[in-house]
Amino acid sequence: MLHDSGDVGSEVWIVLADLLVGLLAVVLLVGLEQPPIVPTPTPTPTFTPRPPSPTPGAILIQPPAVEHLKTELESLRRSRGERGYRVFADGFDVHIIFEETLLFKKCEWTLNQQGEERLKELAHVLWGYDSYIERIQIEGHADTRPAESCSSLSKVGNVGLPKDNLLLSSFRAMAVQQQLIQISEEDVPTAPSPSTDLRQDRLKKLEAVGRGDSHPMEPHNPNDPRNRRIEITVHFIGPGKAEVPN
Repeated sequence: MLHDSGDVGSEVWIVLADLLVGLLAVVLLVGLEQPPIVPTPTPTPTFTPRPPSPTPGAILIQPPAVEHLKTELESLRRSRGERGYRVFADGFDVHIIFEETLLFKKCEWTLNQQGEERLKELAHVLWGYDSYIERIQIEGHADTRPAESCSSLSKVGNVGLPKDNLLLSSFRAMAVQQQLIQISEEDVPTAPSPSTDLRQDRLKKLEAVGRGDSHPMEPHNPNDPRNRRIEITVHFIGPGKAEVPN
């Protein structure tokens, strides 16, 4: 049976249309089965914040400042050629140790002439670091020998012999404290801010205490005369900030 050419063309278009519909259906089904595409977020840049800038008029105290003070004091000691005291640094502290005979006569708490001169030199150096120093601790020390020959101690009150060394070491520490204060007022030009009273500011930094024989330098020989001493510890501010003097 023969078909008209027009009928054949129509059938071809119908077949092609069915194929296109079927193909679109397959594409739609495949698309529905795929998970949705989630856009990848842009990563936030990370950074380490810079430390805050130092406050104007302030500086950071570092160990080299401590070493500088120690070196200056050692140079002063060597220039005198004396062995009656020594200097050493420990962290943010500088220690100055004077033997008894360099500052005082036996049983006395009044500074001798040599002691006044040495403390005057020391004060000139220390108060030059005034803005860097947190406090200065002055300790008087003794050995374990009873101070029976120190008759002058009996005039200071009703104090028994076991306490004489403690009393003597306390008075000596206070004598050193007063000398440093006196020199700071008379001779040292360096000063804190104008609004601060010089004497009160430095008095707050100075601490005087007597230890008696409780902290011997030679613990294996408590009667060693080297245990009778004055020990000054300069505590620097650190780590932290100190105001620069005007």
